[in-house]
Amino acid sequence: MSIIYEPSGRAKEYSQLAANLYRGCGHACTYCYAPDAIRERREKFYNLPIARQNILKELEKDCIRLGGKETRPVLLSFTSDPYQPLDEELQITREAIKLLKKHKLSPVCFICIGFPNDTEESIRKDIKTLLDLKVKLRVQILWAYPGVDFQGQGLSAETLKQLQRDAMYGSNSVAWRKKPKPVKKDVASLPL
Repeated sequence: MSIIYEPSGRAKEYSQLAANLYRGCGHACTYCYAPDAIRERREKFYNLPIARQNILKELEKDCIRLGGKETRPVLLSFTSDPYQPLDEELQITREAIKLLKKHKLSPVCFICIGFPNDTEESIRKDIKTLLDLKVKLRVQILWAYPGVDFQGQGLSAETLKQLQRDAMYGSNSVAWRKKPKPVKKDVASLPL
């Protein structure tokens, strides 16, 4: 069983290689595309997330096979948040990152911030861990839809935006995008 795979179709725009460590995700975001993409009932996907069987052992086999030869980054993961609640207990994502790094592969993580249980401290801790491991990082902020209470434990939009900027463009960041140049506009020249 191969854990690292080449996404097909439009998914390839985001990453040429990926590894899904979990099946399901305990965040239970109502807008999530993953249950439909893998043809899983939402209730099962959200309520019964599991680590893939022998995931670290199988991932290491792929790392040995690809290590030193593969230059494309490996996305963790398309079908769940790699730092979902289950990972707090199992710590699979951190171990997977270490395996990828050990075999000279380049992990990339897309993470979301602003979940109801997020605090500024917990977000900073997660981001620091990933940056310390030299993981390329993309951080998405969960913005509330009407009737949805997402913004962490009292975190302001400004705080979430600053955490995102710090993660993706901080002095020790390995984000694959350059820090955007500030756009200065003369207010008088803006169209009305």
